[in-house]
Amino acid sequence: IVLVKNAYFLTGSTFRTGIEHDLDTLKDYMENPSTFTSLILVAPYAKLDERKKVVKELLKKCKIFHAKPFTEEEREKWLRKQIKERKILMGEEELEVLSYLLPKSLPLANQELEKISLYSIGRQEPITREELEALITHTVEGDVFSLIDKALHQDLEGAFFLYRELMKRNEEPIKVLHLFGRQIRLLIQVKTLTKDGLSQKEIASRLRIHPYPVKLALNVGRDFPLENLLDMLHMIADYDRMIKEGKMEKRLALEIVILKLQALRKKTTA
Repeated sequence: IVLVKNAYFLTGSTFRTGIEHDLDTLKDYMENPSTFTSLILVAPYAKLDERKKVVKELLKKCKIFHAKPFTEEEREKWLRKQIKERKILMGEEELEVLSYLLPKSLPLANQELEKISLYSIGRQEPITREELEALITHTVEGDVFSLIDKALHQDLEGAFFLYRELMKRNEEPIKVLHLFGRQIRLLIQVKTLTKDGLSQKEIASRLRIHPYPVKLALNVGRDFPLENLLDMLHMIADYDRMIKEGKMEKRLALEIVILKLQALRKKTTA
């Protein structure tokens, strides 16, 4: 097998590499390819330049494989197959959690599934959501949602534990604050669309996101009036502005936001 990576000469883009490509030799090879060698050209680009002669010949004489990302349906089908082949026991709700928590990259997802498979060896009972959350490598987005959930439901110790974990991983406080805003915005969107009569599945389709965060947002958001969620969003925007204007240190602002999220919860339940 001969593997050619980053075959940019098949595109219309120009790259300064100092390399001269002998495309006539490639065309000659396509006319009389080796019977004992497979030539693979990898072109990770949006599209090929079909005006080029070499591309026209490739399209005529070679097998073209389009490496498109999975759709949600394809990904779920692939995941169910992996779970069955690896003999991992889990319910439908846990499968939904797993689908959301796994990385989008298939190689990384495979690594996480291998970890879960090893953990499940010899088990007779299905794996739980808590075990999945403990096993799968955390994402900053998932941790931020959990942090907000804990702050809003008076688990200040749990919220600050996740905050410290994010800081230990050197996550940028401004990025975390922006994710706070994104998650509160999701709560607002889900609450608004639910009032409009949309189902969980319809909301996920409308927002183009996985159904599981919609389910979480429904559970978290039902305890809060829309006005309170809007107050939270405005408060986050205010602290973001103060950071950018140099009026407040980043970490301090983030800590105050967490405390104020809890205070807004108390105001709601008062």
